[in-house]
Amino acid sequence: MNELFQTGITADNNIQISGGNDRTTFYASGGLTNQDGVVKGPNNKYNRASFRLKGTQEVGSKVTLSGNFNYIDARGNYVQHGNDVSGLLLGALRTPPAYNNENYLTAGGLQRPYRFPNPTSIESFFCCAYYDNPFFVLNSPGNRSELGRVISNFNIEWRPLTWLNVKETLGGDYYNDGRLQALPVTSASDPVGQVVRADQNNLVIDHNLIASATGSRGENLNATLTVGQNLNSRRYRQLTSQGEGLIAPAPLAIENTVSQTGKEFKSLRHVEGYFAQGELNLYNQLYLTAGIRNDGFSTFGASQRRHSFPKASLAWTFTNLLNGGEQKGWLSFGKLRAAYGETGKEPDVYAALNALSTTVLFGSGYGDALKTSINGVPGITSSTQLGNSSLKPERNRETEFGADLGFLDQKIDLSITGYNKKSTDVILPITVNAGSTGFLRAFGNPGALTNKGIELSLSARPFTSQNLAWEVGVMYGRNKGNVTNLGGADIFDLLEGFGSNEAEGADVLGYAPGVIIGTRFVHCGNGTQIEVQGMTGTQNIDALCAATPGGFKKNALFLGPDGLPVADPSVGVIGDPHPRYTMSYSTSLKLMNRLTLSGLLDVRKGGDAYDGTRGALYVFGTHKDTDQRSSTGQYGVNWDTKRYPDVAGPGKGVVALTTPTQWQDWLSVTGTGGGFAGPGEQFMEDAGFVKLRELSLTFSLDQPFIRNFTGFGSADIRIAGRNLKTWTNYRGLDPEVNNAGAEYFTQGIDWFANPHTRSFVLSFSLNR
Repeated sequence: MNELFQTGITADNNIQISGGNDRTTFYASGGLTNQDGVVKGPNNKYNRASFRLKGTQEVGSKVTLSGNFNYIDARGNYVQHGNDVSGLLLGALRTPPAYNNENYLTAGGLQRPYRFPNPTSIESFFCCAYYDNPFFVLNSPGNRSELGRVISNFNIEWRPLTWLNVKETLGGDYYNDGRLQALPVTSASDPVGQVVRADQNNLVIDHNLIASATGSRGENLNATLTVGQNLNSRRYRQLTSQGEGLIAPAPLAIENTVSQTGKEFKSLRHVEGYFAQGELNLYNQLYLTAGIRNDGFSTFGASQRRHSFPKASLAWTFTNLLNGGEQKGWLSFGKLRAAYGETGKEPDVYAALNALSTTVLFGSGYGDALKTSINGVPGITSSTQLGNSSLKPERNRETEFGADLGFLDQKIDLSITGYNKKSTDVILPITVNAGSTGFLRAFGNPGALTNKGIELSLSARPFTSQNLAWEVGVMYGRNKGNVTNLGGADIFDLLEGFGSNEAEGADVLGYAPGVIIGTRFVHCGNGTQIEVQGMTGTQNIDALCAATPGGFKKNALFLGPDGLPVADPSVGVIGDPHPRYTMSYSTSLKLMNRLTLSGLLDVRKGGDAYDGTRGALYVFGTHKDTDQRSSTGQYGVNWDTKRYPDVAGPGKGVVALTTPTQWQDWLSVTGTGGGFAGPGEQFMEDAGFVKLRELSLTFSLDQPFIRNFTGFGSADIRIAGRNLKTWTNYRGLDPEVNNAGAEYFTQGIDWFANPHTRSFVLSFSLNR
């Protein structure tokens, strides 16, 4: 792997200037980041320049003007990775170590992948390339992004009366992101070459008008009333041009392709909201808050445009009654709190409408497909998504209770929070079963789920003095989710499967949201009746398990007469990526107000991950486990004992795998023990870990020689390391990798994904 990866370097330079007087303030900053990534070659670079300016100005005694402007220019070249035959690790890890990938081009400029080392023409790649040579991926320019972004706002605050404050804010956020994705000639993904150019424009305009009034009656009653309006507009446009078949190897541009197709997507959303909130402070210890927000969404049908979302909270600082407000004694601070709130989520922009399309493809995704434009003649068709004008917002109702406590003159702080969140009318795409309608799916509100949990935070300051300050902290979190309704369905897929065993994220009735489903082996104690190779007729698995000498444990792996597991044709839950709990430990030690040492340790207990990479490498014989093919293999004794410690059935005690040929058949592309045809269950692993997330050492200098030599008042030097060490039983690259990403609401999928990086930081700052 050293031939593919290197030590990445990031140079980050920033300057900040601020100043002003009692009526005027200003702040300006600039930053420049240059990064060479951890992947070798010319295509793993990122450059970012930013500038920010903000200021305030008092106009008379009642008006304050303020503004903020931020500009960002970011440009990057990226290497393909993940679930892609043109991905870096997919080709690298599937190649046997004996094959040298570095000679990745023929004399004629054709790619030389391991599966097709002697190509004769571009056309020959359609049959035999399978995946790209990793050095071809490294050195082929193909993925670029150029982002320009402006974020700004202007505020005017008016205080017409001592008890009344009016503030208006107008903000904007605009970006243009130009992206190029190109596949050179002889790429496994498209041997004749492909160029895709996408230009994305997004504009968000946000306006707030807020008025706050305060009042009091004596010292024991204070009240605040806030009312306001919010207008939010989001406009998005994407123009995509796709060129197929490169005329010449370079340049990688749309005009250098044989055929071109275009696609345009536009959306416009408006949200109009009105809100009000009242706050009451009684005796400086009892705090009551109540509010409501009414929003109108353009993405809903006419009958469902406006919806209201209330909230309320109550807090009692009881130590203000006991201690008179002084935070001293063994119980120096105490607050009890409770809150309730509702929020809503809007659907996709066209979920309520029947839209038209000019680029819809009809087909399975393999081979030719029917396009709306044929032989240069344009066409238009109705979208395959049926609009639903009766859609309602996905509503979340959350109740929270907690306490904040301080002990021993605030040397120890403890915070406890328990929550119960219920989501109803969850928006999900529903399959339209009648194909004659011309639609494939429609959005509805069939879903419901719950999340219950607890969060604890404990911090202590054993020593606090001018020369020594030590603080330690512990955080704990636990969440239990449950899908309670899927509109009559039992399973709703969130993410397409990886490998032919179809391990994928899904919402399953009665389980936490986003569990992993897939194919399984037969287990004891589940009432399974199935045909077993080597036995006649349908077999009662539990009866065969019971006949095992010594009996069996529930969920023991069932072994057939040949000593091998039996695949269950049904699909079910094979893993839950959510941890039982998470914890973090932090500490900070400061000496002489100059030297600060801090550290952070993260813990995740439990949670499963699908190591599809291991399953695929079994098939290709490049995983270290496949070294065992030169010896014998027996389930329950020396093969996959961590995953399956208990076995039962007529095959218990049978040495199933005795020759290299048997190993090859079992782990092959069609074998039950491999990652392509075999059940995904066998590649589920415990993804719990302990990580030394960060260690840092900061040294501050403010001696006179700093000012004499630099003109600045002080200097800080910081050395830090991140992701320094991981302790885990996970056998893949990293238990935190995830192919799916946040948009699919599922975790725990590892399919040739790049691992997280370890980084070391040296920073130097000069301060006025």
